[in-house]
Amino acid sequence: MNICDLDYEDFTVISPLVGDPKVLVVGKDSKYNTLEELLDDIKANPGKVTMSHSGPGGSGHNQGLVLKSLATM
Repeated sequence: MNICDLDYEDFTVISPLVGDPKVLVVGKDSKYNTLEELLDDIKANPGKVTMSHSGPGGSGHNQGLVLKSLATM
């Protein structure tokens, strides 16, 4: 979220505490049939594809940031 100077490399994982699986869903009439199609569309249309999540810093928000980074690779 760019609110401090710390990065992932500044921490050491000692133990995972929570499993937080996520499900990616789209509407029945969506043009996306695969994750690859979604990522391709995010790449082709930066800032145009939207998603919902629980709020900034929440796990859904973080997974959205991961999707965004995958689409820009």
